[in-house]
Amino acid sequence: EATQNNVFALVMEATSALTRQARVYTLEAGASVRQSLRIHREILEAVEAGDAILAASQMRAHLKMVEADLKSAVE
Repeated sequence: EATQNNVFALVMEATSALTRQARVYTLEAGASVRQSLRIHREILEAVEAGDAILAASQMRAHLKMVEADLKSAVE
């Protein structure tokens, strides 16, 4: 809703349960809550600063970390 993008809102709604479950798996696997909060904060700061390149780079790094955490959790 904040994005004013109905498609984005629908995608987020459809994937929210999966995202929630992924968080549970990664935390159970020992992922660092502090590290996750730090990364989210850095992404937000880049967005607020209007630095799309930095925000995208940090988001990609974050998603790679989440992917690695999920793989560790299910192995």
